[in-house]
Amino acid sequence: MKKLIFVLLPYFLFTSCSKDEDLKSDLASKVAGVYQANYADINNKSSALPTSDININLRLDMVDIRTVNCTLITNISGAKSETSGKLNLESSDDKIRMLNGSSEFGYIKGNNLTVEYVNKDGSKVLIKAKKRPANI
Repeated sequence: MKKLIFVLLPYFLFTSCSKDEDLKSDLASKVAGVYQANYADINNKSSALPTSDININLRLDMVDIRTVNCTLITNISGAKSETSGKLNLESSDDKIRMLNGSSEFGYIKGNNLTVEYVNKDGSKVLIKAKKRPANI
């Protein structure tokens, strides 16, 4: 009986420690990359992007499996600016939510990223972006 237990024990250990759940929970590697903004609405003033004066990118870099560093890169009339911060990721139905603390900052569905937030000055911001291929 002891021999049978010793023979079966490794089998149960390896089958019960599957990595499928770990792979599903690695949200950061799924969303990491550069997203090119194709639409912005700031205080109900909307614009298709990029334009000759405005270019917006969002870069998501993996910190760990559920955290990314989000860098907002803007080039407005030649003035370049970068702002970054860490966001937590959470799987929700068919999208991945980006959270700043407990507040939703935006979400990613497929290769499309949507950001909605209110600036410190009270202006409402909506940015829609599409993930750029990795080789560009």
